[in-house]
Amino acid sequence: MTRQDISKGFEAHENSFGVAKNGLFNNESFIPVTFVKREELNKDVRKYTFKHHQQKGVHVHTGQHFLCGFMMTDGITARPYAMTRPIGEDKEDGTFDMIVKTYFPDDKQPGGLFGNVLDMLDAEREDTLLIMGSYGPIRYQGNGTFLVDQEEDGHEQTINAKRVNFISGGTGMTPVWATIKKMLECDNTQIPIRFLDANTNVDEILLHDEIDALAKVHGDAFQITHTLEDADSSWTGERGLADKQKIDKYLFPADHDTITFVCGPPPMIKAAGEALNELGFETGKNFFHF
Repeated sequence: MTRQDISKGFEAHENSFGVAKNGLFNNESFIPVTFVKREELNKDVRKYTFKHHQQKGVHVHTGQHFLCGFMMTDGITARPYAMTRPIGEDKEDGTFDMIVKTYFPDDKQPGGLFGNVLDMLDAEREDTLLIMGSYGPIRYQGNGTFLVDQEEDGHEQTINAKRVNFISGGTGMTPVWATIKKMLECDNTQIPIRFLDANTNVDEILLHDEIDALAKVHGDAFQITHTLEDADSSWTGERGLADKQKIDKYLFPADHDTITFVCGPPPMIKAAGEALNELGFETGKNFFHF
C-alpha cells in the first residue's frame, strides 16, 4: 500500500462514503483531518497528532472512541481509536492526539494494514485521515457520573460513583487514560481512583511516564499498579497477569458506590470479569468494559 493508493482512493470514493468537508465530528459522515506529526513511543507504538478544522472542537465524549478511516482504491478501511488529547474543552487548540500500536510486517506475519498506513503519513504532503463519530458504551460526564449503555438492550443508565477502579491491558490504556485524566484535572469533586495496568514488558506500558506522574501528583486520590508478564530482573513491581489476587489487593472492594471498568484484549476482559464476579462485582451493575 502506497501514499498514491490512499490519494487515489480518496478521490474515487469520497462521495460514495459520505465524506463531509466541514462540520463537527458526527456519527453520519467522515470528516478529513490533517496529519501534523508522528512521535515514536517505542519500537511499535506511535503517537499521531492531527489538525482538525472544527471551530467548536472535536467533542468526542470521554471514554468513547472515534472511527478512523482511509479511502483505498478498492474501498474504505477503518478502525476505532481513542483520543488521548485534548482532555477537556478548555484544552482545545485545534489538534488532537491518538496512540496506535503498529504490527509491522516480518517473516511470520504480513503486518496490520491500518497501522502501517498511518506510519506512512507525510506532514509535508498534508496527508489526511478521515474521522467519524463518538462511539462506545461508556461516557464520563464529570464528578463521578458515568452514562453506560446496557449490553442487553442499549438502555442508558446513569451511575454515580464514589470510588472507581480501572483495569487495562496494552492499548486498552488509551480510553482509561483519557477518563482518569479528566477525573483528576477537570472535576470539581475528587473521586478516588485505583488502577491495575497489565502489560507484557516495561516497554509495552503506554503513557508510562505520564500516568506515573499523575499518580505522584495526586497521591492517595490516584494509585496505579503495573504488572508485567515478562519482566527482567531489574523490575521491582508486580509480575504476572491482572488476576484475582492482584485485583483483590490493589483495587477498591465491591460495593454499591464503587464501579470498575476494564479495557484490553478480549481474553483479558474475560479473565478479569470472572475474577471481579468472584470478588462480588456484578456485570452490568458495578462492572463494565469499554
